[in-house]
Amino acid sequence: MELIGKGWEYRVYDIGNGRVRKVKRTPVDSFCRLFFMPKPVKKNRKFRFNPILSYWEMRRISRETDENISRFKKILPFMPDHLVGNPVFLNGVNYEQDYAISLFQYFKQHNVSENRKIITKYAELVVELWKYGCSDNVFNFYNNSGVDKNEQVTMMDFGELAFSKEKVYQAIQSKRWLFQPSYALFRNEELKNYFQTEMERLITMKNLNKYWKLYRK
Repeated sequence: MELIGKGWEYRVYDIGNGRVRKVKRTPVDSFCRLFFMPKPVKKNRKFRFNPILSYWEMRRISRETDENISRFKKILPFMPDHLVGNPVFLNGVNYEQDYAISLFQYFKQHNVSENRKIITKYAELVVELWKYGCSDNVFNFYNNSGVDKNEQVTMMDFGELAFSKEKVYQAIQSKRWLFQPSYALFRNEELKNYFQTEMERLITMKNLNKYWKLYRK
C-alpha cells in the first residue's frame, strides 16, 4: 500500500483497483500530529508544543470519530453507496472507499466552467445527504469531498458528519461555510462568488425541513 494522504483522523493508502484504505491514526500518531503541527492555523495554534492540550484534543478527536462512524454505519444501509464512495468497513472505524480526487486538486486542474459544475454538485450532495439524516457540517469541502471517476462529487470523510438537524440548522444560520479555510483558499473571485451563491440557493432552512430524513421516516 502507498501512503497518499494524511488528515486529522486518518492516514490514506492507495490499494489499487481504484480504491483507497483509510486507517485511523493511533493515539500516539494523532498526538504527534497536534503537538508537532508544522503550520498551524489560528484556531489550532494552541496545541502546538503543548502536551496537555494536545493530549486532550487527541482524545476528543478519537472519541468523536468513533461516535460519528458508529452513527454513519447505522444509516449507510439506507443510502446509495455512491454518495459516499462505496465504502466497506474492515474492522472498527477503518474502511476502504473508491478513489476520488479532492476538490482542492480538481479545482487546480480544471477550468472555471468545469469547477462551477462541481461546486453545484457539492451543494446538491449536501442536500442529498440530508434525506438520510446526515450532513457535512464542517464544510471543509476542499479535503473532505472529492470527484470520482464518473465526475460525481462524493463525501470522503465520515468522521466530521453531523447527524443532528439542530446542528445543521445552526450551520445554515451562521453560514458556516463562509468561515472555513476551504472558502478562504479560493483564489478565483468568480468561483468564490459562485460558491457563495450556490450554497445560499440550496443550503437553506426550507430545504432542510423539506428533505431531512425524507427516506428514513
